[in-house]
Amino acid sequence: MRRLTYLFITVLFISCNQTDSNTYSLDGNALGYADGTEVFLFEIDGNNQSSIKDTLTVTNGKFSASYAKSDETSLHFLRVNGTQNNIVFFTENENLKATIYKDSLNSSFVTGGKQNELYVAYNSEMAKMMTKRLATNKAYQTSVADNSSFLY
Repeated sequence: MRRLTYLFITVLFISCNQTDSNTYSLDGNALGYADGTEVFLFEIDGNNQSSIKDTLTVTNGKFSASYAKSDETSLHFLRVNGTQNNIVFFTENENLKATIYKDSLNSSFVTGGKQNELYVAYNSEMAKMMTKRLATNKAYQTSVADNSSFLY
């Protein structure tokens, strides 16, 4: 009888600790933002129109929300109130983690799920290519200004 009681209590604790499998979470760090700052969550519909899905509020440099899972991977973005920059991400029914930098919104990102990892890697590679392109362009302009034979 004692074993049955222990088993019942163990099963009860395990079932109480399980999270709702019909939702995913979006947790974020808003570095440099004051409490009360609003972060808007936009979703993009089939007609490429964006609409606000939720408004999150920064508290102690963090924000958090849970959303119902969907059968489709969809494109969303975050925008901090008063800014024009978007932080693009994909919902894949996995928990997401956002990092938003006040002093560098272009460096902000969302992780969680395969699509988001690939998107972050893509953006990183594009930034490297842009740096190389700017260096090459600067070298070309310097060469032209100096009437250098570098071009010939």
